[in-house]
Amino acid sequence: MQTLVIIIGLSDFSPGRALLLSKIIDSLGYHSVIITNKPLYLKKDGKDKSIFKSNIIFLNISVPNYNSVLGRLLFYLFFSILCFFKILKLACSEQYKQIFIITRHPYPLSIISSLMVKLLIRNDKRIIIIADITDLWPESFTFMSKNFLVTLSMYLTRALNYIFYPKIDGLITHNKHYEVYIKNVYFIKKKDIPVVIIPHLVDLSFFRPMQKIEALLRVNKYFTKKETSIILNSFVIGYSGLISESIGSDLLIPITKEIINKNKQTSFLIVGEGPFKQKILSKIKGENLIIKGPFPYYLINYILNLFDLGVITSYYRERSPATLYWCPKKLGEYAACGKPIIYIGYSKPISSLIKEYNCGIIIEPESLDCLAEYFDKIKENYKNLSNGALKMAEMEFSLKSAKIKMEQFLARFSENI
Repeated sequence: MQTLVIIIGLSDFSPGRALLLSKIIDSLGYHSVIITNKPLYLKKDGKDKSIFKSNIIFLNISVPNYNSVLGRLLFYLFFSILCFFKILKLACSEQYKQIFIITRHPYPLSIISSLMVKLLIRNDKRIIIIADITDLWPESFTFMSKNFLVTLSMYLTRALNYIFYPKIDGLITHNKHYEVYIKNVYFIKKKDIPVVIIPHLVDLSFFRPMQKIEALLRVNKYFTKKETSIILNSFVIGYSGLISESIGSDLLIPITKEIINKNKQTSFLIVGEGPFKQKILSKIKGENLIIKGPFPYYLINYILNLFDLGVITSYYRERSPATLYWCPKKLGEYAACGKPIIYIGYSKPISSLIKEYNCGIIIEPESLDCLAEYFDKIKENYKNLSNGALKMAEMEFSLKSAKIKMEQFLARFSENI
């Protein structure tokens, strides 16, 4: 009898981390299933599914306005209810000797759905619930506009966390800061919960360095001749992913004004989607500014290789745990493509990794008036920074080390059957 691993996770652009966790789990001899929604910011594209050997269940959900607080909460609720029925159906199958449920976003609703299934099945040893926490909720509500609904949601979510987090069987998180914070806040009476730290994963056979001309051949239909010429003949500052004030995307505006409009040898390629994209389009203009996307996941490697360096921004108006411990997967993806990184924000995990591997520059948001000097430093030391990025990707984000840790972690629960 085989072991089933169900991975639950909302998707903005692609299942991302869930896909790579699934790849690791399948390589260990387990059978994995991903339950996710059809990506919110991408049109349907079957190629994304076909390049990963995973069984993906896409839930088709829509709300009038996902970017509003109420719309997003409704989306989370509908997603979690549908997940409950999908998990229940899979869990009722007698063909599996053990079932792991790895719950990701939305927290804690995905955990509650899984616990309800476990309660109904009534087999504590057969069903193991593991939370994979890579974002802090409700701490991240500090990123949203302050109103009654946000405040209510924050207090309600925290209350649910206190009730339901201690009922899970294990915890996966992506950096040590998260582990310490979550244990100290939500596992006060359950300090011995099994934990494994698995950083954001990057498939290094997929994300790899390549020449701009090679990358452009794969995506040239998305760019005009003028844009192609700009990318090939300038130093490209790149930003990829969610475009939202909740992760400091408003910082892209001063970058454009300070660098692009003052240096014709530099261009800025912004790739992605999100609630702040239209504001960027209306507030910043420039001949060397290119805004595109979003792109399907299977093209992102080529898009990142159009960059000469990658920009990461994070929320900066409040230094909350969600701000200080945040670490996005684009850090590993930029690094795997050999791109030096410029980080603007206060995150301790990002800053410590950049310093350890000498792969970029850290800027505090208050120091944006010195941007030109920072970019000059990157150009002067480009080769060393690029090599540092590649080393960081190999040492910190590769599937190889994560596979070993995941195998040992899951084996701890299998011993009890």
